[in-house]
Amino acid sequence: MVGRYSDAFNINCTGDTFQSLDVPTILFEAGHYYNDYEREKVREFLVQALITALEVIAAKR
Repeated sequence: MVGRYSDAFNINCTGDTFQSLDVPTILFEAGHYYNDYEREKVREFLVQALITALEVIAAKR
């Protein structure tokens, strides 16, 4: 399925709701990796991204 989404503010979207409450947010979006129909490789990339983000945030304190 192909979707088309607007990047306009929408209070019904979780990230937009948190931002409206002045809660800092980080958005991770994942697409498709070649022949990864079970999304195992994509999950691996997301975990690596989350770990790296947490390490960077922790190092800034």
